[in-house]
Amino acid sequence: MNYREVRILSIGKFIYGYLHFVEAMEQNVAPSNRKNSASELYAFENAVKQVKTDIIETKKLISPSLHVLWTILEFYELAIEDFVMIETIRESITRTHLTAESAINLYFDHYIDSLKTKDAYFQSRTNDFMDLKNRLLNALSHQNKLISIGKSTFKKPTILVFNRIFPFELSQIELTNIEGVISTEGSLHSHVAIILSSLNIPYLIIPSAKSDLVNHDFVQIDLMTSKITKTHPIPQIQAIETHLEPINQAILSHVSIHPAINLENEIPIIIPDHWKSIGLYRTEFFFMDKNYLPDEIEQYLHYRKICQKALGLRVRFRLLDVEPDKPIRMLEGKGYGVDLLIKNHTLLATQLRALLALSKDFPIGITVPMINALVEINQIKTVIHEILNEDEFQSSHLDYQFGIMIERKNALKQFNSLSGFDYILIGTNDLSAEYGKIERSNQLMNQNTYLNKELQTDLINLIKITEQKNILTLLCGDGANLIDVIKENYILGFRNFAPSPKNINLYQITSNE
Repeated sequence: MNYREVRILSIGKFIYGYLHFVEAMEQNVAPSNRKNSASELYAFENAVKQVKTDIIETKKLISPSLHVLWTILEFYELAIEDFVMIETIRESITRTHLTAESAINLYFDHYIDSLKTKDAYFQSRTNDFMDLKNRLLNALSHQNKLISIGKSTFKKPTILVFNRIFPFELSQIELTNIEGVISTEGSLHSHVAIILSSLNIPYLIIPSAKSDLVNHDFVQIDLMTSKITKTHPIPQIQAIETHLEPINQAILSHVSIHPAINLENEIPIIIPDHWKSIGLYRTEFFFMDKNYLPDEIEQYLHYRKICQKALGLRVRFRLLDVEPDKPIRMLEGKGYGVDLLIKNHTLLATQLRALLALSKDFPIGITVPMINALVEINQIKTVIHEILNEDEFQSSHLDYQFGIMIERKNALKQFNSLSGFDYILIGTNDLSAEYGKIERSNQLMNQNTYLNKELQTDLINLIKITEQKNILTLLCGDGANLIDVIKENYILGFRNFAPSPKNINLYQITSNE
């Protein structure tokens, strides 16, 4: 058993590893010895070309597992060619005779300050523009690296500690054996957070990290509380192995697995026999970091690739689910969850039309997020029926199921009043937070929050209803990914789980025929 498996299997959410402090390289921006504005302008334009070349070359080297980083670098490539940025800096150089360095600092500092006055999404983008500014300044001074670490491979389980980490810097780091990343500054809504989340690498912001910790210490970090404990590697691992084995063998040998997927590359080339379906495909990850909304054809082609990789398994696509921790730039301020979909008919109809066209050739599920009441189910189904009355679908055989996500206390309490669906997904993270009266992003969330007695009582009532009506019920979120919570949910009566693919070895599955 390796350390990564121990992190996945450990009761609660802990990571273990050796701390590695990553220091920023000093920016040796010497006073300009360029003779005039023309030479300053030439230096600036060369720096832009150099940064763009670096971005393009880095994109070529990115592995499939870093698809989200590749998408973000596409945004960087567009940003470095931004007409307003280039012309503003050119004007500062030619008209006010600033050096290239001063003009770059002036533009980006002003732009970053303007972002800080906006909402959380734009504030979290400040990191990206700081990154681009640093890239340009380093190109001017002919420095290639911003951090004191290159493409080295870590031989031991490692937890990286930064003052601030930028997306571009992740491309310089070999992430093998990286168990977690800590920064003293940053945002949980940043692109860095999105990239690491897509890789299932925990990301924490601990302002006192570098003052409280010692480089190269082996530590245990409780991801729920951010508590860091210095410990010893081998005894800790042995203790966890001894404790987990009987739990897995005694409790979790007869369940069905329907993995929850964020990205195409999480689907293996060879599908394991115990995968019964793709229980949840979160379509919002396809929308993230695009500066436009994908049209029907682009969405259809993307979803088709997912189904092709699933090799005949039913893929349950969740309709676009925008939440504060999953912002989409083009939909900023337009609402969240099912409410956003209902209020934006074109957005909803475009995605539904792509998915229904897909169901001509593949078995799929259409899952509605954040349901609160029956009226919302009926409104979504009305749009589906409108599309099915279009000529394109009149004589087609469609293989789709309609499902809903129960993520709200009100929906769970009134579940018996809901109808018109083939399956449900239980979103344990949002439910646990609401029942526990705590923000989902709060670091005080722990396994006791997930085992709230009122929540458990309401889940038992739901199980009874779904069994009577023969409705497939899938459990996702940490209720399907934390071993102690899985155990309790199994006892409650759940048998269908939608864990992250990296956590499937938790279950030690024997195929349920």
